[in-house]
Parts: sequence; C-alpha cells; structure tokens
Amino acid sequence: PAGELLNARLAATGGANRAEEHRVAHLLAGGAAPAATRRCRADLPGLPAEEQRLVDMKVSNAFTDLVRDSGVIAAQRVAAVVRRDCSAAVVFDEGGINDVANGLIARNRLADALPVLRFNAELFPQSYLAPYFLGEALLAAGDTTGAIAAYRKSVENDEQMMDAIDRLKRLGAWPAR
Repeated sequence: PAGELLNARLAATGGANRAEEHRVAHLLAGGAAPAATRRCRADLPGLPAEEQRLVDMKVSNAFTDLVRDSGVIAAQRVAAVVRRDCSAAVVFDEGGINDVANGLIARNRLADALPVLRFNAELFPQSYLAPYFLGEALLAAGDTTGAIAAYRKSVENDEQMMDAIDRLKRLGAWPAR
C-alpha cells in the first residue's frame, strides 16, 4: 500500500512536470526574445511564479547560447531590444556566461574569453565572481594592472573573497592603498 501510494504520487508529479514543460516549450516556441518580454505585456495573463521561473531560466540559457555561438556584440544587440520592450526581462545568467568564457579558456582561446568576461562583469556589477574570473583571465593574458583592478572589485563586492585577496597579496597589491 505505501509503495503503491508512492508510485501514484511519483506518476502524478511526473505528469505535472511534463505538462509544465510543455507549457514552457509552447511559450518559448516563438523565440527567446518574445518569451523574455511576455511578462511586460498587459494583453496577456501573467504566468504562475514557477512557470515564470522556468521561462526565465530557459530564456537566459538561450541568451547564454547566443553569447557562445554569436559573441557578446550579437547578444548585446538582441538584449537591448528585449530590454527596450521590457526592462524587467530576465535575459542573462552570470554563471552561464562564466561557463562560456571558461569553455573558451579551456580551448586556449583566452583572447576570445576576455570580452565575454568583461561583459559579464559589466552585467553583474554587484558580483564578486564575475570580476574575479575577469581578473584571472587578465592575469593569464599578462595584464597585471587590469587583473589587480578586477580583483579589487571582487573584494569590494565581497570583503571575504579570499581567493581575490590571495591574488592581490601575491601581486603585492594588498592591502589596498
């Protein structure tokens, strides 16, 4: 009996998840930009919070793919249109963009990763990770001055960011002057 009840609950949850995924896929069928701006359309009903969260996640994944496949400039152009139409649109995900840059670095494409990391640090000015990863790439590229500035921004955003503090110490730039 307990096993049957558990199986019934699992089946119901699986069915609900599939139905929600189907609704989200339908919302995204017209593309990421219209899905991103949907929340600002008064002519459409609002989505339940969980559905909106899924849409936002799928939209940010699509924009991360755009950064990876077409570059920062193309993604910025599309995002500018989206944000013009809906300033509340969720477009980019910090972790996803860091992943794009780290993938480029792993393929020995540091020069291509730098604009992606700069873009991420600009998009997420309160982040401590975006400037830290930028600092790591700048240091690898030989730009010690730029790396120090990025590490300082990381610590400014989180005074407990020990990795950035350690880098600054190794570069003779800690404590901040």
